[in-house]
Amino acid sequence: MTGLWAEAGRDAGELSPERRGAVIAVIGQERGGADGRREPITLPIRRMYLKERGWDSPGAVLQIGAQTFYPAEPEEALEFADAGLERFGPGSPAGSPEALAAWAGSLEACWPEGAVGGRIRGRVLLKQGRAAEALEVLQGAVDAKRAPVDTAWWLAEALAALGRGAEARPFLERFVAKAARRSPWLAEAKQRLG
Repeated sequence: MTGLWAEAGRDAGELSPERRGAVIAVIGQERGGADGRREPITLPIRRMYLKERGWDSPGAVLQIGAQTFYPAEPEEALEFADAGLERFGPGSPAGSPEALAAWAGSLEACWPEGAVGGRIRGRVLLKQGRAAEALEVLQGAVDAKRAPVDTAWWLAEALAALGRGAEARPFLERFVAKAARRSPWLAEAKQRLG
């Protein structure tokens, strides 16, 4: 049951998985949000297997009380992680290294596998000031199938943090070529390219 789950209805199968609400982390018998708050789950939890329209085979869903949660999609996992990481900026009350380490450690088991999980883990490591470890993780994620476009941005950030900014250029170029216009890092990437 541990993982990221997106709210999708009042009862199992009531709404299609395309109509999703808030994403929560479920860790054992606790429920948590991107803000780091965790609370015990006091309602009954059931893991069920449903075959939704468009699914090849039945998949796991959680029912907590009368609410149904589907596994979070990769984009939802990225949004959840990024929202949590934004809490740890300079000057933030939650910004202590200890608080960041506690938040990251409590959610480690929730991150997806593959390129999305690598991108999340790499950004967490960067936020913790562990650029060499972040670089290793992000190098594994950047060329994987379905890697988030901004993985190249975070790899360039890791290289820059290690004083290897010249090596970042191809990753910045890749990011600029593929990034959506609304990407929060696009203007800075273009500026660095020059």
